[in-house]
Amino acid sequence: MTKAMKIWGTSATFNGYSIGEIEDVGKATQSRATIKIFTCDSVDESAEYLTSGIERGQVTLQCVFEGEVGGTFANLQADFDAGTKATLLLTYKNGAKKSISALITSLETPGGAAEGGHAQFSVTFQLSGTLTYTPAAAT
Repeated sequence: MTKAMKIWGTSATFNGYSIGEIEDVGKATQSRATIKIFTCDSVDESAEYLTSGIERGQVTLQCVFEGEVGGTFANLQADFDAGTKATLLLTYKNGAKKSISALITSLETPGGAAEGGHAQFSVTFQLSGTLTYTPAAAT
């Protein structure tokens, strides 16, 4: 039996407020830079590598635009304009959590299809620093 989990039920907060109705949770690609070392005295002509810093990547959330004063988009716009660096907390359906410092790098203008569509926008966060992961209890 699979342990796969639906993405439904995921919630997010940034700078202490809820990001609201999230339609799509992106996946940030973490990477570790490496430094290639190749020496003249290598007998097997093989390069070696040292690890460098970790880059936490970016995560994009697609959200429903509600257009309210003091609503999600208004709060995100204010934090984007101010260059606010704050905690981004993602809580998944099973209770697992990821928390990290983040900065909004992109905030999409709300829009959507005229017929049968709804207003939506995307927000992209640059993740920074140490990632705190709290796994859910095993079921």
